[in-house]
Amino acid sequence: MGKQLIKSVTISKLWGIKDIKTEFNADVDIFIGANGTSKTTFLNLIESVLLADFQTLGNIEFESIIIQLQNNESQNKICVQKKHNEYSIISYSFNNKESLELPYSEFARRGVAFRPMRMNEMFQSIKDKLSEYVNISWLSVHRDNNQDDFERSRERNRNYIDERLDDLMRKLTVYQLQLESEASKIADKFKEEVFSLMLYNKDYDKVDVENLEQFNPTEIKEDLSKTFTSLGVNAKAKTDMIQLHMRKLEEVVGIIKNKPTSLKLDNVFPLSLVNRTISLIRISKENEERKQCIFKPIIVYLEYLKNFMPHKEFKLDKESSGQLEIHLKDKKNNDIKLPLFSLSSGEKQLIILFTETLLQKNEPFLFIADEPELSLHIEWQRKIIETLRGLNSNAQIIVATHSPEIAGRWKQNVINMEKIIYYE
Repeated sequence: MGKQLIKSVTISKLWGIKDIKTEFNADVDIFIGANGTSKTTFLNLIESVLLADFQTLGNIEFESIIIQLQNNESQNKICVQKKHNEYSIISYSFNNKESLELPYSEFARRGVAFRPMRMNEMFQSIKDKLSEYVNISWLSVHRDNNQDDFERSRERNRNYIDERLDDLMRKLTVYQLQLESEASKIADKFKEEVFSLMLYNKDYDKVDVENLEQFNPTEIKEDLSKTFTSLGVNAKAKTDMIQLHMRKLEEVVGIIKNKPTSLKLDNVFPLSLVNRTISLIRISKENEERKQCIFKPIIVYLEYLKNFMPHKEFKLDKESSGQLEIHLKDKKNNDIKLPLFSLSSGEKQLIILFTETLLQKNEPFLFIADEPELSLHIEWQRKIIETLRGLNSNAQIIVATHSPEIAGRWKQNVINMEKIIYYE
């Protein structure tokens, strides 16, 4: 079963006084509303249900939460209910089947080692079921509203962002190595196909009139040089051999086109090489296309970073295990390498957003962000959503925002909290 996206959410008796019910778009959902309309609480509850965060579910008062999921293949319904009895229970049911119940106050208070085995088994069963249904990525902009201790608050925020950035950079390195491994397999396959050209093949060892008619010496010569380069060979060192090779091919093609009866025994091997050379170039181009396809997400990722921060250069340096490197030109055009953690809070936040989305590997993901505009320049806010979609077109992006720059570009996807809240 493929991963699913959210179709609808219904929350009953939030804080004991209001219900929230809304349908979701499959691509982008932007929740707006004044302070106090429960935007953040709404997103927190969705995330908490899908991650089985019993502590958060226990701290927010509600009666029930129903999340309807779907993809092209199937639909699933998750129902979470809060029951007040001797223990205060949170129950999970999937598709209206048997409920799994846990006392959330006891569960949140006790560590794993101190919980009854049955409680841990039930919790793991819930987590496993949820992981079958969805991939979820939560971007939480760490902020502290305690104005009495501003400096300490800012330091906590900086530490949180740096820790998140450091973790993502490690994951980015692993991802880069995975791509390199895939590319290596393609390179091995390419070499195997090249060696196979040495063997008899009925398709190569016959006169192909169509190939002879389309024979373009100049183009083939350039493609041969590129093929040597793709094999890790210095093409310039092979210039004389390539030119001799092409003279022989041109000679035999000319004979076949103009006077085939004058073909000599010495022309037989060059004639066979015509098809093999064309096949070699075709195989090389296909190999390059496959490699480009593998590395395209990384290329797009770096292009987006450059687009948002045009005065900086970004690359993944293979010599430093695929680490993201940032370079800046000073007034004298000298190249300066910048430490990642020397960037501004907004720049770090942007890299976190882009890297998190890249690492979703274009799989169906729920990407939830509360006020992603914090620390982002207004111009960045205007194009942030479409950029995230560019990095993962299969993600369902769900954000709560106060930014007109974010909401304005996606008017058809805006959901006003005041219009989906119902009071009895």
